[in-house]
Amino acid sequence: MTLARTSTSVICVIAAGPGTRDAQRLVRLLTGIRRHEPELKSVIVVSDNSDVVQAQVAKLIAPIPLLYLLNPAAGMGSGTLDRLTVGLTTAYAAAARDFPGSHVVKLDIDAAVVKPFANQVSRFFDQHERAGMIGTFDLDCADQKRRPDFAAWKKYFTRLDRPIWIWPKKLKLFSRYFGTGKAISRWKRQCIAAGGVPGEFVQGGAYALRCDTLAAWRDIGLLSEHAHWLGTLCSEDVGFSMWCQIAGFTLERFNAPDQTFGVHNPGLAMPPAQLLLRGHAIVHSIKCDTDANEAALVRFFEQL
Repeated sequence: MTLARTSTSVICVIAAGPGTRDAQRLVRLLTGIRRHEPELKSVIVVSDNSDVVQAQVAKLIAPIPLLYLLNPAAGMGSGTLDRLTVGLTTAYAAAARDFPGSHVVKLDIDAAVVKPFANQVSRFFDQHERAGMIGTFDLDCADQKRRPDFAAWKKYFTRLDRPIWIWPKKLKLFSRYFGTGKAISRWKRQCIAAGGVPGEFVQGGAYALRCDTLAAWRDIGLLSEHAHWLGTLCSEDVGFSMWCQIAGFTLERFNAPDQTFGVHNPGLAMPPAQLLLRGHAIVHSIKCDTDANEAALVRFFEQL
């Protein structure tokens, strides 16, 4: 018989930008975690400027166990692409080292925690032994297929087969024979060899990683390769979804009604009250929504 895990078997990972605005968002997010998951073992915060983050977090009335990490790529690359991926790789290495056996719930700084989530995530992993990364996958919160999202990144990986190609938007040169193109081309081939599909991914606003996924990444050396992400222009959710498949685990949907993740990007998938009626515990994104500004959404979710 498999015993259901408790909330102590789940930790959170959050990446925060270098500015005061992101530090304030972090405080809001930590307040929601503390309110709904008071027994959570720890939160790992990786940031480009831990001094600014710690100064804001010190204002929390009810502290939460935190592990601060400085992003080794601070000041380099793109804050939404390769620099973010390097920072999260560092955080996942710390999670595998310091919290073995704990699943990880990764939260973007513009997510909101509105209900308890840890036991629900643990139960899903207990019931789905090969699920390695869960959240918004093949269907979005409105039950629409995410093929357009997948198509763009599949095109990116198809280009990696060329000896040399240029990313038009960034005027970035790639080659499968050298530099950053070589590393990501290698991961692409490993993903396909493992039966995976590069370019299919769990949306990065919030998702959960099985503890065994992190252990596998550590054991096969992926977590020591964080520097290879610099310059790839690959988003973290696409990259880690590929790594998950390399390790032999599957990507799974966990955003149906009464499941944890009500994740969409940009903005919310539907009005906030409708997301609550669907029973989601974590919603994303409360910024860049077309129908409500961030401050209004913060006030709405803080009433819960």
